[in-house]
Amino acid sequence: MTRPTWFLLTATLVVAGDLSIALVAPSHGEAQVRRGDGEARERGGTRGGRTSRGDRVRQISHDVDWVGIALFAVAGPMIALDDPMDTRWRWADHPYADDVDGHAVLPQGGPDDPPIQDVAVQGRVEGGYAWPAMGRASADVRVVTPFRSTFGAGYTALLGAREGGGVEHQGLVGGRVGLLFAQDEYLQFRLDIGMLIFHDAQGGVWGGELRYGVDIFPIRPLVISIEAIGGPFEDDSFFVGGRATLGLLAGPVEFYLGYDHLEIVPMATRSLRGRMSGPIGGVRLWI
Repeated sequence: MTRPTWFLLTATLVVAGDLSIALVAPSHGEAQVRRGDGEARERGGTRGGRTSRGDRVRQISHDVDWVGIALFAVAGPMIALDDPMDTRWRWADHPYADDVDGHAVLPQGGPDDPPIQDVAVQGRVEGGYAWPAMGRASADVRVVTPFRSTFGAGYTALLGAREGGGVEHQGLVGGRVGLLFAQDEYLQFRLDIGMLIFHDAQGGVWGGELRYGVDIFPIRPLVISIEAIGGPFEDDSFFVGGRATLGLLAGPVEFYLGYDHLEIVPMATRSLRGRMSGPIGGVRLWI
């Protein structure tokens, strides 16, 4: 499989997966996260003889071969890139530094090796807008070790219109650990698992998250990043989403634009529910 074909396949797989889940769980028509009121007439139950959103998701989930999808998503890149897990990659000072084709470097122990680092750090700050009326700002950091393990944490602040007037403050905060399970000079596939908390004026709701992403370094100075996320909240809701960005590197600093989608699907009348979808832009530092 040629490298351009693999780029296209990867992007199609991740983006199509996110879009298909978003279609199963259509939006509420507003960019806001709300708590259910526990009444049977809400979306957690049936209305007018129609199947509820939660029932539709349950029905679809029974028909999907999730194990097969997971095996393809992980084993596919490992086979295509021929990257044994015992390979010890290192990193350039930043992507495309010192004539490196991408970010990862496999040292040969000779005089021609470029300057390399055992630990890589990526930090980003970004802002965005979710239609029709929600602002968002976030900060995130990820540390990568020479043993393929990653550690990350992030916070997203949400600002929306409060019912009755004013501004409502909400947020998502979490931490995660992960693994770079397949990579070469041009591609870095990662899988992360973690915990997060949604909080607002009524308190916090705990949840877990799973992230699948890839960073692509097709040609200097471009960086393409694609990520799909999902997980449950403790109140019988779950969330799915994805993001894609295109960045331009100036030394270790990447300026990027993209699109982010997050859907919180209620499975009970008391569950969180909402949708945030819109453009994003930010700055990422590679060190």
